[in-house]
Amino acid sequence: LSDDQIERKIVDDSDAKATEEAIEACISDGCNIIFTTSWGYMETTAEMAEKYPDIYFSHGTGYMSNGKNFNNYFGRIYQVRYLSGIVAGMNTKSDKVGYVAAQDSSNSEVTGGIDAFAIGVAAVNPEAKIYVAVTNSWDDPDACLTSVIWNWSAYYTSAVKSIINGTWDGSNYYGGMAEGLVQLTNLASFAAEGTQEKVDEATAEILSGSNNVFDGVMETNTGETVGTENGTLDDATITGGIDWYYKNVVIVD
Repeated sequence: LSDDQIERKIVDDSDAKATEEAIEACISDGCNIIFTTSWGYMETTAEMAEKYPDIYFSHGTGYMSNGKNFNNYFGRIYQVRYLSGIVAGMNTKSDKVGYVAAQDSSNSEVTGGIDAFAIGVAAVNPEAKIYVAVTNSWDDPDACLTSVIWNWSAYYTSAVKSIINGTWDGSNYYGGMAEGLVQLTNLASFAAEGTQEKVDEATAEILSGSNNVFDGVMETNTGETVGTENGTLDDATITGGIDWYYKNVVIVD
């Protein structure tokens, strides 16, 4: 699409009225597909999709969709959180790794990310412990060895193409590293020797399908187990059913 075919609106995702007004404005201006990009827009998007059945709506995060003109999209961010855990496990000098979490274990997206990170740490440093501090905030930047990042344009491009070529089927989207949706940034120059090699090795395993991160029987930090031998957690569990911490996670009060 050219720049003049794209319209952007910025509204507080807790303000349903403002969200509705922004969507109405986009439709009045001739928009055919509307991407709503935060959890709080979800219910309003669902309502607008019913009101405008000829407009395509695509909502990021959340869980609602109608299988017709309203779908849900998200990604396998846990894949690169696992890789970032490998980086942390390779670089800790004390076998203690800090993790700043935006939300507590009631949020499966955050908790799944912590667990994937912890599994990555354990893959290269089984003695290390992950100490988690919950901030209840989504924005608290700091210096780092590496970062996990989203490339939402990978999905937006495929979604728009599917509408143009008539293949849109209303199904939900859950891409990952293979689709270019999530990735790890370049390592900092001070990363420990051998870190890049371990990251490259794990990346190849994920892309080949031999490592799905949440594989086999996993022990939680309460001594219970989840998963099955030779199995891997299904997408629905990963996105909405992880309320446990991996065995090497310690919650800091």
